[in-house]
Amino acid sequence: MVSPLGWISNDETCDVINVVSSARSPPKSPTHVDSNPRYKVSKEPYTFTNRYPGDPSAYPATTFRCSRSIVGIKRFANAVWYRSKAMVKDVVTHEHSDTLTDSRKPHWAPPEILEMIVAHLAYNPQALKACVATCSAWYNVAAPHLHRTLTLRQWDAESSHTYLNPLEYLHKLELLPFIKQVQFERGIFGTPWASPAIFDSESLQYFSALENLQDLAIADLEFFKFPMGVGEYFGQFSPRLRSVTLSGPRGTRRQLLDFFKLFPKLDDINISHYYTWVGAHHALDTPIVPIKGELRGQLTLGNFGDEGLLKDIIFAFGGIRFTSMDLHDVLGTQLLLEACVDTLETVHIHQSGF
Repeated sequence: MVSPLGWISNDETCDVINVVSSARSPPKSPTHVDSNPRYKVSKEPYTFTNRYPGDPSAYPATTFRCSRSIVGIKRFANAVWYRSKAMVKDVVTHEHSDTLTDSRKPHWAPPEILEMIVAHLAYNPQALKACVATCSAWYNVAAPHLHRTLTLRQWDAESSHTYLNPLEYLHKLELLPFIKQVQFERGIFGTPWASPAIFDSESLQYFSALENLQDLAIADLEFFKFPMGVGEYFGQFSPRLRSVTLSGPRGTRRQLLDFFKLFPKLDDINISHYYTWVGAHHALDTPIVPIKGELRGQLTLGNFGDEGLLKDIIFAFGGIRFTSMDLHDVLGTQLLLEACVDTLETVHIHQSGF
């Protein structure tokens, strides 16, 4: 049986339909076959091939599977035609995209311009979210600003193991490399919660994946809850960490010093509400081993009452070279000023209790 669309054969062993078409106007509809017994055709798998002059390899080919009666061939042929036409259009557009006029080419702003724009929105989360949802170019520039800071807080006083759950979610979204600052907020009703209990094996794995972390801030860190030391949990940030903030730390002078010595690249130190602490866990009486440290950024101390810790820091890091100081009620202000007399550029001192 021959139709205007090509050649049709009833073949029970073949149910694959190969279509090769061009962007020419659709051919005429095939001969209509109705349910008249004189034209009735049994439902059998068949092969349908659309043939046109020219080189068939120049046109896209697609494969269909079909098993239907010849009665529905008109609707099937129309569907095949429009799908083939769309495929040819895609191929032509791809092959001749370099010949498009300037008015049809997309206009992209240079990444440097996008970075300048997004830099002004760094502290506007809503604006950053809008930039991320614009397109891939804007996403690549805005996403690092939007996910730069991760804040961990105590949601429930009973389920401490859920505090680091956001890390698993961020890992699935591949956002952990964007995080450069981690903040452990103060617990509910001032109860310390940053302890080994929150670092199960899975959470510690995700926490260690923060490969670009530069700033660490912890509130109410109780060092005596880490009998084996804090190096197991924070030591992986040693090569990159530049800033440490401790608010209300609870530990001996030696415990704080060992914590700071984990980070030889440290530039900035911020300590508030710390006084000489004596508890059940006493530091070992071992000599301090100096390291080759930095400490050339900013020192911020508030309500600080342990001059001995400052002396140990100066000795352990081979001196201090801070360029900026912000000192509020600090015991040992004179010591700090003398140690940084050659490097200090700006200083703010407020003394009321000492």
